[in-house]
Amino acid sequence: MMDLFKFHDNLGLSRMMLLPAVFAVMLLGRSSAEAADDHGNEGGATVASGHGAEAEGGAHVQTLDGLRQTMEKLIDQAYSESRFFFCSDLIRLYVKGFSTSDKNDLYLSDLREIKNKLLARGRESLAKANSADQRLTAFYLSRKTPGHSGDVAGQALESEAKRLAGGDETLARSLLEKHEATLAMYLDAALYLTAHCLIFPNSTDSHRQLSDAAKSAEIAGLPLLEIELRSRLMEREDGTPVFPDARQLSEKATRQNRFFIAISVLDHFLAKNYSHPKAGHGYLASGDIHQLAGCYSVAASKYNQALLWCGDMEKISHSQSSEADLLRQDVAGIRKRASLSIGYAILAEAMGKHLRESTAAFAGKLHDQAVSHFDRLVASVESGSLSSLDYLLGQIRSRAESASYKRTHSSVLGLDEIQDAYANCIPACEIYLRVLNQAAAEGAALSASNDEDRDEVAFLLLESLLAIGKAEEGEAQFFRYFIQSEGGASSKWAVLAKTRIAKRLVDDGDYLTAYPLLSEIVRDAQKSGLRDVGFTAAVMMGVCVSKLNPAAPSNGLLQREGSSETRVSGAQMARDAYSSALAILRSPGFPDSVHYPDEFRDIFLENIREELVAEYRSEMESLQSGWDPLRSQGRGTLLVDALSNLDPAKYPFNPDSLLVTAFLSAQRELNRQSVPAPKEITQNAEFSHK
Repeated sequence: MMDLFKFHDNLGLSRMMLLPAVFAVMLLGRSSAEAADDHGNEGGATVASGHGAEAEGGAHVQTLDGLRQTMEKLIDQAYSESRFFFCSDLIRLYVKGFSTSDKNDLYLSDLREIKNKLLARGRESLAKANSADQRLTAFYLSRKTPGHSGDVAGQALESEAKRLAGGDETLARSLLEKHEATLAMYLDAALYLTAHCLIFPNSTDSHRQLSDAAKSAEIAGLPLLEIELRSRLMEREDGTPVFPDARQLSEKATRQNRFFIAISVLDHFLAKNYSHPKAGHGYLASGDIHQLAGCYSVAASKYNQALLWCGDMEKISHSQSSEADLLRQDVAGIRKRASLSIGYAILAEAMGKHLRESTAAFAGKLHDQAVSHFDRLVASVESGSLSSLDYLLGQIRSRAESASYKRTHSSVLGLDEIQDAYANCIPACEIYLRVLNQAAAEGAALSASNDEDRDEVAFLLLESLLAIGKAEEGEAQFFRYFIQSEGGASSKWAVLAKTRIAKRLVDDGDYLTAYPLLSEIVRDAQKSGLRDVGFTAAVMMGVCVSKLNPAAPSNGLLQREGSSETRVSGAQMARDAYSSALAILRSPGFPDSVHYPDEFRDIFLENIREELVAEYRSEMESLQSGWDPLRSQGRGTLLVDALSNLDPAKYPFNPDSLLVTAFLSAQRELNRQSVPAPKEITQNAEFSHK
């Protein structure tokens, strides 16, 4: 009998293509009508020959004996081609439909042979894999975490092989080849054992092999197959599922975006384990998955269930033992986490809906609900205590997002209302920073997340002060919390704070002061993962140079009269800045992007558009005056050339749309200048446009 699942003979075949192939094989034979069409001319001829005499009305009717003969031929053909799924389904259908046939014993024997061969082949491959050298396999599994890419894991595996080989290149290659052979055997075991479990789901052997099949699929790199097998194993287990297993399976399903499986696993655990000490964590995890899937109202209901569970646990937990004390502490942590998560679920829904104008009004109500929720949480704890920091942080974030929402819809809101929204953020920010600084001065143990949160709050304080017109106070906060703090200069929030200050300087026309700050943004953005911010800052460096030196020789060098000293021209400096901006987008080794406010993606967009309009307008005016740009020493269209030199898909904004808009704006400005000013005729209060 042929090997059905021997896909891995060619080691160059990507394992990512195996699972679709397996599922394709699994689907064979699910429809007898489709299966009959798939078996070529022989099957078609068989079906045709089984037709009886033509009945009245021209309909072809197949006799029962003809159907039996057709199925026998299909069974023989499927068995000879090792089409296990199709063959097994046909045998079961045949035995049930023709229970008195003399061939039933033969076909049932074939079915048992299929079962035994699949099971034997799977166990044999698993035994060979388990008996092989597991050192590289264990290292390989330790590197298969969500934070490691395939290339990084491959390089680490090669380094580990060299270490195990003592630096011997030949031995290292041998270890890697044996590792690949071991993975191939695990793949063989996963596919054969999975086939056995799916074809014979009610077999006691299948129940025993589900765990081995799932483990083999995990090692072989088939995560979806592993999740399916582990979920089936959990459904079949007697008694209640173990929480660590349920949480692990749910996390794996979530990483593969199989939210329904992840939620079902947790619901299966919670349905039988409401009184379990870890049930509260299950409700929190279920709420997190619903929120990740965009089901914010359901997520909030799960968090509320966690709060109800906390209340029930407090009622029944009256013991004074150490275990009871640990449970009470755990319940208190779950209560706090659930209370915060309800507010963040409301806030996440509001932030998603306010981007669409059709739901903008509803988003405003959600923002108000989030602010009110966190205000109640802050009021429920002692003001100025360490326990209030998490609630204060939620209050600050909700108020800042509400203020940003109101600024986005400033066309329907007054300036006073927007400034009041930002002013409400300032007291909470000041309290948070004062409590955190006091705790650090007293030697309290603070985590890295506290440092990150402090930078975020300091940034929001700066932004709020700038929004209400207190620029000097806002920039003073920047020097206080970012320049003087260790490591703060390269943090994400420090880069965004510098970007906000640079934006104010550019808008005020202070290009000379903005230039070095933009240079720092470009440098720090590459360390903090803010690629798009670094790109726009590099572009603005070139814009600042052009504003400060609008006309300069384009050959790149200037020489002082009577001196051998040369210096780079302004045009060359601008060209270098634009080149560095393009290099940022082309850089393959740039850190992964991090989340930051969307407004910073195009914060300098208007300034860039103004420079494009100025370049287009300068070129048009020169062409109208008969000026030859090829022989000119002017600045040219440096920014236009730069934005036209890269794939639009890599930009944080659409450069083609920006270029077209700028060109049309420049053309309209020139047309308005060429039209004479209208002359007012005061006698009859009419205007003449002659």
